[in-house]
Amino acid sequence: MNWNFVKNTSDLSEFCENINDNNWRVELIIDGIHCMACVSKIENTLKKIKGLRKINVHLTSNHAIIEWNNSLVKLPRLVSLIKKLGFNVFLSSEDTGLASKQLKSKEVLWNWSISLICFFQIMMFSMPSYLSGNDGLDSNLKSLFDWGSFILIIPVIIFSGKVFFQNALNGLKNKVINMDLPISLGIILMFLFSVMGTVNPSNLFSGKVYYDSISMFIFLLLSSRYLEHKIKIKSWATFTNFFKKLPESSRKVERKDFRNPRITIVSSNQIRKGDFLQALPGETINFDGVIIDGSSNLNNMFMTGESFPEAVGEGNKIFAGAINIDGLIYYKVERLRNTSYISKIKKIIEDSQYTKPAFVRMVDKIAQPFLISIILLSISSCLIWWSISHQMAINAMISVLIVTCPCALYLSTPIAMCAAANKLARKGIYIKNLEAFETLAKINLLFFDKTGTLTDGKPKIDNSYFTNLHDQKYLKKVLYGLTKNSMHPFARSIKENYSVKNHKIELNEIKEITGKGIETKSKTHGIIKLGSKIFCGIDPNDLPRHLASCQVHMTFDGKWIASFSFKENIKDKAKEIIASFKRRNVESLILSGDQKKAVHDVAKKVGINKYFWGMTPKNKYLKVMNAQKNKARVLMVGDGFNDGPALAQADVSITMGDSPSIIQTKSDFIIISNDIFLINFLINLSKKTLSVIKQNIYWAILYNFIMVPFAFLGYIEPWLAGLGMTFSSLIVAANSYRLNQ
Repeated sequence: MNWNFVKNTSDLSEFCENINDNNWRVELIIDGIHCMACVSKIENTLKKIKGLRKINVHLTSNHAIIEWNNSLVKLPRLVSLIKKLGFNVFLSSEDTGLASKQLKSKEVLWNWSISLICFFQIMMFSMPSYLSGNDGLDSNLKSLFDWGSFILIIPVIIFSGKVFFQNALNGLKNKVINMDLPISLGIILMFLFSVMGTVNPSNLFSGKVYYDSISMFIFLLLSSRYLEHKIKIKSWATFTNFFKKLPESSRKVERKDFRNPRITIVSSNQIRKGDFLQALPGETINFDGVIIDGSSNLNNMFMTGESFPEAVGEGNKIFAGAINIDGLIYYKVERLRNTSYISKIKKIIEDSQYTKPAFVRMVDKIAQPFLISIILLSISSCLIWWSISHQMAINAMISVLIVTCPCALYLSTPIAMCAAANKLARKGIYIKNLEAFETLAKINLLFFDKTGTLTDGKPKIDNSYFTNLHDQKYLKKVLYGLTKNSMHPFARSIKENYSVKNHKIELNEIKEITGKGIETKSKTHGIIKLGSKIFCGIDPNDLPRHLASCQVHMTFDGKWIASFSFKENIKDKAKEIIASFKRRNVESLILSGDQKKAVHDVAKKVGINKYFWGMTPKNKYLKVMNAQKNKARVLMVGDGFNDGPALAQADVSITMGDSPSIIQTKSDFIIISNDIFLINFLINLSKKTLSVIKQNIYWAILYNFIMVPFAFLGYIEPWLAGLGMTFSSLIVAANSYRLNQ
């Protein structure tokens, strides 16, 4: 792709996201990344450029996120720097990126086929030598077989092995030792000594040739990398592939007569905000919008992980990706694809993959020293053995280069994390911070916000009380005007209860104050407030007992006007999950801004002994912080309303609910569902994932700890070293992929 055309912001807006002002964000595919050394070199090179705000490269998927200030540096320059490092760059949403991957797959299969065919033929030439026993093979016949193997190994090295040489050379050009350097050195050394043995069988090395080892090593290495690539892509693609399945065309309503509309099929790229679209039964909703006419049942499995149908009708909001099951509906487009709910979820998933847990940061630090030590160790083995046996010296040097398996260590964490993240996505659980995965398995204290977590988050008005000084119908219109744009559960309940068609009350300058309530100014009534007693300025002692227990009140200029009490339904399995935490010795507490009676009733029903009521967002934050000072590892579970500071402060935080606004909360995990038992699933998977990562790391360390000394001492032939390295990588990749099942 020619990147020179992206000169100004109008060009950038077609494929980049404008964060603010001159700051932009783009997602790229970088072809040619094989190990953490490649990742580190790209990130470290770009971080030196003035104007770069952020660069994160993902080893598993070969994707990269770049954020930059366009007034200080241009995207073509950043791309050219990556290309100078020896990598190809494509837009992640670009067809050429997909075409490049397909072309690369064909090239890999072609090179693999060459290595396979030549490997079997070379083995046919080598077998007589292995089967001849102590007497050895006739020298003329052996020479014939060696020359035949020499001819066959040339295409293997030139075509099949070129990828290793190119990557190693690119690394050296950029002063980086990558994983392909010891591999390339091993292949070159084996080839050179094989040529010497073929041309002069009576040389210092007794005519030893390694053609069979070279062909087998390259064949197995290509096989391993191809399988690893397939595993990585499949692990990454669970959600992103779904996103690409949104229809490319839409049924646009040209004449807004829904009884007799005129429909035009247009490209989805031509749809604009405010357009009216038709969705037939069985079709996928293409854009976020609101239903204008018709009713149906929708399958929101992409969002919640559950396939239960949801009934929708006129006035209900719908989201791109939902499947229209059985009705004809017309809806107005409110958000285009780049700002849609599903695109935000996709961004959360992809961004989470670029966070680096402690395991990955550890591997980053040891990548270069590890590779350097391999090369130095191989040279040392050669020098030590040289005075004893030239043949053993060469064998030991080549085997040390080949047998070490840094790729197993590099892949131990990324593939496991990616597989786990996609399994969670299928359940409607999305990770915003991979680092929290490690901490989640170690929590010992759990704080619940009550509404929307232990309860269903859909409180209903139980009792309402109004003053006699104003007409009730009028007050209900005021209440609707105050709450119509609020997402707080109590406000939504009031709005739904008192929605009045053709209401004529317009309230201006409405302010919603987190954790307190809603207020506005009126020429007639002064300051109107709706919220807690403290917010409304009501003295509890001045209220009758039946009003004092109400959760929400309304005042006109400090004078009491109305009060409301609410009832909530306890979530299914809420009691069961509290019991499961007790079995794990994890204490559960409630932090709620609600009244004491409401909190007490919920705590008693779910089996929680300790609870706090009437808490402001600041109070919740302080409770979390004090618990941490006492060495507790805190998990905070909330719905994102009035608990933002506590969610941000906790060691791990989970936001749950079915409101689109929860994706904006500052939590580590998002559960877009009312199934509270998914918290258990999340914690169990985090423990299993950490276990798999530890297994991978221990295996990689144990393998190298055992195999390197044996190779150093000359007990491992080069062909066996290549076999060991290949299977070590495959074991790690396959073990990680188990999480995706």
